[in-house]
Amino acid sequence: MSQDPQSTAVANAHGDPKRMVRVYIAIFAALAVLTVLTVWANSLHVPRPAAIAIAAGIAIIKVCLIAMFFMHLKFEGKWIYGVVALALVAICILIFLISPDIAGILGGVRH
Repeated sequence: MSQDPQSTAVANAHGDPKRMVRVYIAIFAALAVLTVLTVWANSLHVPRPAAIAIAAGIAIIKVCLIAMFFMHLKFEGKWIYGVVALALVAICILIFLISPDIAGILGGVRH
């Protein structure tokens, strides 16, 4: 019986605690650096939309690292991509549905 190379790699990754500790420490260091980068980006004197875009971009990278390694999504099967895509579609729909309210609040219109 031959095993799937991906399942063997997952078993090896989960089977070696020292290797996983090194990975977790590296991810923690990356998250710390990205947090410092976010604070530093806040000190830049850029327009507010650009600052928000920079902070959001860094936050997306941090969320991906946390989801992939600490939530072990990296080791899931291909079906997880469908679940993530469905969640992103739901988020986009919700943002679209509340955008008139946000525009009204920012525009100074009160109901």
